[in-house]
Amino acid sequence: MRKDKINFLMGLHCHQPVDNFENVFRDAYKKSYEPFLSVLERHPRIKLSLHYSGSLLDWIAEEEPTFLKRIKVLVGRRQVEILAGGYFEPILSMVPARDAKGQIGMLMRSIKERLGFDASGVWLAERVWDPAICPIFRELGIRYTILDDFHLKQAGVKDTEIFGRYVVKNSDNFSVFASIKKLRYTMPFRNPEITLNFLNGLSFPGDSGSNCVTFADDCEKFGFWPHTHSWVYKKGWLEKFFTMLEKSDRIRTMTFGEALEECKSSGKIEIPRSSYSEMVGWSGGDFNNFFKKYPESDLMRKRMLHVSRKLHGSADENAKKELYKSQSNCAYWHGVFGGFYMRFLRQGIYRHMIQAENAVSGRHTGNTIEKIRFEDNANEVIRAQNDFLTLYVDPNYAGSIFEIDYKPFPYNLLNTVSRRYEPYHEKLKFRRGISVDEVKKKVDRNESVDLYEVLGISEPNLKKFLNYDSYKKSSFICHLMGLKTSLSDFISSRHRSAQCGGLFGAYDCVVNNEKERSYVKLQKENGELRFKKCLILERGPDILMKFILENISTRRLKFIFGIEFNWSLEDTCFLRNRRARRLKKVELKDKISGFNIEHTFSLPVSIWSFPIYTLNESERGLGKTFQGISLLFNRTLVLEPKAKFSMEAGIRISR
Repeated sequence: MRKDKINFLMGLHCHQPVDNFENVFRDAYKKSYEPFLSVLERHPRIKLSLHYSGSLLDWIAEEEPTFLKRIKVLVGRRQVEILAGGYFEPILSMVPARDAKGQIGMLMRSIKERLGFDASGVWLAERVWDPAICPIFRELGIRYTILDDFHLKQAGVKDTEIFGRYVVKNSDNFSVFASIKKLRYTMPFRNPEITLNFLNGLSFPGDSGSNCVTFADDCEKFGFWPHTHSWVYKKGWLEKFFTMLEKSDRIRTMTFGEALEECKSSGKIEIPRSSYSEMVGWSGGDFNNFFKKYPESDLMRKRMLHVSRKLHGSADENAKKELYKSQSNCAYWHGVFGGFYMRFLRQGIYRHMIQAENAVSGRHTGNTIEKIRFEDNANEVIRAQNDFLTLYVDPNYAGSIFEIDYKPFPYNLLNTVSRRYEPYHEKLKFRRGISVDEVKKKVDRNESVDLYEVLGISEPNLKKFLNYDSYKKSSFICHLMGLKTSLSDFISSRHRSAQCGGLFGAYDCVVNNEKERSYVKLQKENGELRFKKCLILERGPDILMKFILENISTRRLKFIFGIEFNWSLEDTCFLRNRRARRLKKVELKDKISGFNIEHTFSLPVSIWSFPIYTLNESERGLGKTFQGISLLFNRTLVLEPKAKFSMEAGIRISR
């Protein structure tokens, strides 16, 4: 093999979710986006491709407009090209084709308007590839994208032939470049010499005119990841790396657009659905598996698809933009960083969906109730709404309420998730992991750090939060429990009982409107107990509930009857485990949003409560993340044969 000239292509992906905090946008700009561009400006011979998501471009245009002018200068002198993509960074295969096309077109227009560049390449969010999206690219004039070497190996490309430009079969000459995993792990986490030695050690079989060695990854790794700002800029990694590239007589940097014109095709391939190797590991092979692993994520997806269907054909651009925002991928999955587990990101998804619906339907709808069917869902769910609230009820899952939207201030009050096992929980059982302080010491000693060494354990005493739920933490779930059941059992999800057959499973359901009241009547029998519960939505922000339990057996029944609600609220009074007895009113107040929830009961009840914390990885390492407050209102009941127990309850929501 000959050691020919190397065409080295670099692509940097810059993105912040539209609902991320202002201080995060600012910090990422100061630590990563701006200093990276500053170094690049000092090295005019270094060419590369940049991708900025629409949400980040919007922030830059508003907060740092001169930064856009600096990028435009680099584009004008052909040092930089700009990649398009979905405006709010959706997984393109996850959204309807019309929305994928709309989002890409929206970002292409923004790039042209703000930077004067006609983008012909696209960044695929999380490199989730699906051949079905090729027609969208063809229609928009998109000519190429960047995948990973893993994708091409799945298509049968050999390791020795991975350094090239390949054309996707039956795609009208659409090209893909393969980002090399080894480079993603050395840049910028190993000394620059290691990357240069790897590049210089490459030899290419066949025609050297087709070689393209590609690196493409998140720009946030260059300064925004913990301790990388010191390593990349203060310690001079990037400056040194660019200088070494400029001095190389073998390595030539170029943009993907230039490679498209100058480098011969390495052949045609058929690439199956896939993503980068780490994503495949997290998802279990296919991105859609996240929707099986996280039912709450699947529910958001189905809600989003339902909203998209409602908006189809609408001329309301504001509603469409809100829909697009609800398709931002970060809240739908989980890997190394917080993602799906970040409550504020999920809340942002719901806020945009509610605002999109308000825009096309109006807030003032009066009382309506209907059975609807979500995308890919065999069973119907119930939607009841008035001018203040929208309730979603699933008769087939314990007759539970899985969403309560407050329409005047768009917010899903039940935006919680279940606590579930994640493989990295093993850190708590068997080893401490590498702390972020240890990583900092390595940086201070000018030692390179590993890609995932930054993800240690961020706080002590996490084992006590290591509980897993045996069911979805919806609301309006009723339990039959043994007399010895305790608060501890509730916290650790050991409170469900098979006594009397339990109250989970499907319910018979009847819905109707009567005199400006919407009713959802649910009933279930299990051989010993006939159970009825009813939801009543009136004109205001109030929910009425009725419960009837009838012993239809021939024996006396003794049990604890519980009614569970899980609120996406952060009331400081409920941020510890609590129990209380003989209450007829319980109030919660969210310290941030200002929501007030008032529970009232016709009979005294006991209350067990605990804060829901998930244990998940984020950029800080493994730590606990607040999800909501779990409440179980309960009474001990003794029912003789044919005896009945009835109780009424109410919920008032205000802000």
